[in-house]
Amino acid sequence: MPVTTRLLHRLNEALGDDAADDLLACFREASEVNRAAVRELAELYITRSEARIDQRMAELRGDLHSALDVHRGEIGSALAELRGEFRSSIGELRGEFRSALGAFRGEMRSDLANQRAELLKWMFLFWAGTVVPLAGLLLALRGPR
Repeated sequence: MPVTTRLLHRLNEALGDDAADDLLACFREASEVNRAAVRELAELYITRSEARIDQRMAELRGDLHSALDVHRGEIGSALAELRGEFRSSIGELRGEFRSALGAFRGEMRSDLANQRAELLKWMFLFWAGTVVPLAGLLLALRGPR
């Protein structure tokens, strides 16, 4: 604490110059000792606080890692379950697709067979219609025998 001129003047009047200087030196020394003690206590408190904070952070990290491990396991099992469902759905879709494709192939074969029969029928009628007049023409050209 700073010493004002007025206080210094009063101390000099009341105690004398040497006693006032000694008293002020004692106050300064006590102030320095107190500052050093306060500084030392503050450093000790800060060190302890840092140690507690570090310990708490380590505990929180451990808790966080264990919670993350639990969630990783849950996510992994959920993903495995989803993969299984996905694979079974794909298998079902493949089965449905194959059966629909088989039915489509059967219908196509049936339609192609029907078209082939129709085509043969019309081809026969065309050739029969062509051969009969040709035979008649040949007989007419050959003449009576």
